[in-house]
Amino acid sequence: MKSHKDIIVVGSVAFDDIETIKGKREKLVGGSSTYFSLAASIFTNVHLVGVVGDNFPSSYFDMFHSKSISTKYLTRESGKTFHWGGIYSDDFSSRKTLFTELGVFEKFNPQIEQNNIEAPILFLANIQPTLQKKIIQQVKNPSLIVLDTMNFWISFDNEHYIQQANYISQFLDYTNNKNNYEYIKFSHLDIIVKDKVTIL
Repeated sequence: MKSHKDIIVVGSVAFDDIETIKGKREKLVGGSSTYFSLAASIFTNVHLVGVVGDNFPSSYFDMFHSKSISTKYLTRESGKTFHWGGIYSDDFSSRKTLFTELGVFEKFNPQIEQNNIEAPILFLANIQPTLQKKIIQQVKNPSLIVLDTMNFWISFDNEHYIQQANYISQFLDYTNNKNNYEYIKFSHLDIIVKDKVTIL
């Protein structure tokens, strides 16, 4: 029985084209919030907030529902689903982006209503910092705010991270074995987030 606090997950739901030493696959379901939602659904109720295009198969909605993931705020818009393609190194330690097509995600503007969701955990998946900030301002009384990020956003949009860092309970960072704390010191966030960083 699930008894933990509900989690609101906000991020991208996408298609991924992946090429590795093992082979190549196209239009796999991907996105920064998809796999977190699937994993978190083992432990608690998950509310997935995102946007997909009209080319996103209904079978993926069925998959979310089979895991008791709410898609009330996963909207379908006219246009194409966010689509990313990349190739991984032979040891999987790095990757090269081949293309990024934002599609309907380019104008993603989530509106969250917290009816019957009290003091949720808010998980901000790896998306633009400006969008993460808007979401923080919408969710009322979160019990915990976790922000998933990467070195690109820390260096590219440093100003918005400085503005919102005090609201964050935990930072998650994918850095391919680089020293995340060096990125944060460089961006002048070291005092604010020194004890809040988890490197994945």
